[in-house]
Amino acid sequence: MVFNSYIFLFYFLPAVIFLCYGVRQIPKAHLLLLVSYVFYGWWKPEYALLMLFSTTVNFFAGLILGRDLPRRTKKWVLSVSILMNVGLLSYFKYFSFLVEVFNDFAEILRWQLPCFPFDIPEIVLPIGISFYTFQSMSYTFDVYRGDIRPTRNFTDFAAYIALFPQLVAGPIVRVGTVLPKIRDKEISPEKIELAIHFFTLGLAKKVLIADPLGVACDAFHQHEIVGFVSSWTSIYADVFHWYFDFSGYSDMAIGLGHVFGFSFPQNFNSPLKSASMTELVVNWHMTLIAWFRDYVYIPLGGNRKGSLATYRNLFIIMFLSGIWHGAGWTYIIWAFMMAIALLVERALGISHTQNEKQNWLTGQAERFRSLRIFLVFTYYSLCVSCFTSPDLSHALTVLKGLLGQTHAPIIPEFTSPLFGIVFLLGNVINFGCKNTWELARNRWSPLAYILLFLICVGTILLNKETPFMYFRF
Repeated sequence: MVFNSYIFLFYFLPAVIFLCYGVRQIPKAHLLLLVSYVFYGWWKPEYALLMLFSTTVNFFAGLILGRDLPRRTKKWVLSVSILMNVGLLSYFKYFSFLVEVFNDFAEILRWQLPCFPFDIPEIVLPIGISFYTFQSMSYTFDVYRGDIRPTRNFTDFAAYIALFPQLVAGPIVRVGTVLPKIRDKEISPEKIELAIHFFTLGLAKKVLIADPLGVACDAFHQHEIVGFVSSWTSIYADVFHWYFDFSGYSDMAIGLGHVFGFSFPQNFNSPLKSASMTELVVNWHMTLIAWFRDYVYIPLGGNRKGSLATYRNLFIIMFLSGIWHGAGWTYIIWAFMMAIALLVERALGISHTQNEKQNWLTGQAERFRSLRIFLVFTYYSLCVSCFTSPDLSHALTVLKGLLGQTHAPIIPEFTSPLFGIVFLLGNVINFGCKNTWELARNRWSPLAYILLFLICVGTILLNKETPFMYFRF
């Protein structure tokens, strides 16, 4: 089930809201736990059992870590919890890729092995496993460090892990954001207004901008030969598709959070307006970057142990971010491209801070800011083009097209009036308008939200239902 589906908008969500606020006798935590498992199991019911297993292990790990035990014992418990979480994620996400890589290396080295080449298993990736695994790990880490006390109510904890608004594609929410409100059924008019604002604008991002761009980009990536114009058009369309799709989902999740009394954190802060790659990384998928900062970068020493250690730590978190997104050479190359940009900017003294006069080459920052934004946007578009390519071979095909080494007419999807209108609209909204969090300070009239929602619903009814990109991660 996806947010931009008729069944979710007109059956599932209204029913959940009615049960939550219309039937006061039903405990909120129990209701959210039940409907979240229904929501998740709508796709593959058996994978709901996998999430339940992960939840159970982390719940009891938290109980043990919260007791007064020797630090060595706690380290063992934490290690078992991490091993379980990382093991499940690695099997479903990376095992097939690792078998494929082993086969390739064995063939290159001419190893004579029995049953070679090994069969590559077809493993279906459980949707949302990357997100609920990281949420579970953040809980056990925080309990181990003494930052929070463990919850002793399994229903509350399970509802937090399975919470359907942000279950399958984030934002990654810490336990302190959910548990204090998990039983509270009070909702203020301010929360209702924020819910309508974020959900409607997020739905519009997804349905009216991301989906039309996605149709054209998918068609492009199916071509074996692509020309110069198509290649350059595609890299910019790809990054807009990815941005409006994922930020649209985040906005919808934040809106749904407000419906049930939760204040989820911001996940995007106009990242494509960034004048440096460092600024872009900090403002893109902010909850993931915050997770790596708190649980990887800072424990490794952050920037406190000298330049070489800082470069190493930056490289590690970008590499982990790459493989977190998926198993494949395109994700690894994307991570390397992103890491190189961050390391170069660090070496040059370019940061994401607002005090740009302290940064190298930014004494006249405002004069050249538009140029810097364009260059950063173009470099990131090149990174995303590799990320969104179905395989490494196609990524190289796109690179040849960008360099003008292949000749082919522009693909028809890029010449359609709809694509042109949506692509232009994406540029205007991204570079010329405030983001949804900024607009939330001065919200529109109710009639504007109603009209926009009806346009989105009409578009949904006329087109094929499309899942969010991050469902595959």
